[in-house]
Amino acid sequence: MTLSLKNQPNWSEIEKIETTLLKNLSIEESVQQFMDLYEEFGHELEATEHLFRAERMAYIIEFQRRLQRLAEWQRSQGGQIVSKSFSTTN
Repeated sequence: MTLSLKNQPNWSEIEKIETTLLKNLSIEESVQQFMDLYEEFGHELEATEHLFRAERMAYIIEFQRRLQRLAEWQRSQGGQIVSKSFSTTN
């Protein structure tokens, strides 16, 4: 049995497309993706927390800095901090 390279995915092209898609996300969409992923995998992160504590703390600190910059930018634009809200009216 021989493998054909014709059917192999072009990973560099896939990574380029993924990068483009990620760059086109708004801040709100990026935060929502993070929250969705954390909701899905948070329990696994918590179970292995002791293994990755230092790395996760560095990420959380950077994430908080980014959220602070977002809040400052939104205030400077006269807006409010983005919050997830649900409405039952149209």
